[in-house]
Amino acid sequence: MNDQTWAGIRQRVEALAARPDSTEVFGALGHRFLLDEPLTAQDLSELQAQMGVELP
Repeated sequence: MNDQTWAGIRQRVEALAARPDSTEVFGALGHRFLLDEPLTAQDLSELQAQMGVELP
């Protein structure tokens, strides 16, 4: 996956949530299209250390 894949993802999710048929999307009633804020650099470093991986 590259940066282009994630470009505009928040806007695409918001657009999907605004559609009249959005509740028909699998899991929509559970997640309600809510996204957390992006991780800070420090949070990302801590996550990578905990998981023992380096994310792209």
